[in-house]
Amino acid sequence: MLVNNAGTAIPKPFEESTLEEMDRVIDINIRGVFATMQAALRHMKDGGRIIMVGSAVGERAVAPGLLPYVATKGSGPHGYSDYPTYQSLELNSRS
Repeated sequence: MLVNNAGTAIPKPFEESTLEEMDRVIDINIRGVFATMQAALRHMKDGGRIIMVGSAVGERAVAPGLLPYVATKGSGPHGYSDYPTYQSLELNSRS
């Protein structure tokens, strides 16, 4: 079983955010999900579960200073809520 629950934000005004900070948020919130899913799937040849923990912040503005975080959590029309749909389309063919 894999629980994708990692995420980070660097709350500060957008105009003060740096590319390095944005890269860190992308590395953890997007690349981290990608890399851990690939690694876990190598051990799930006979089945398993992947649980995606998302964030409502990706769907609605709850506080200022979170634009880079929202960009990573809200990618696509429904953010991470789209991930399991596409994930199951691809992975269900493995059985």
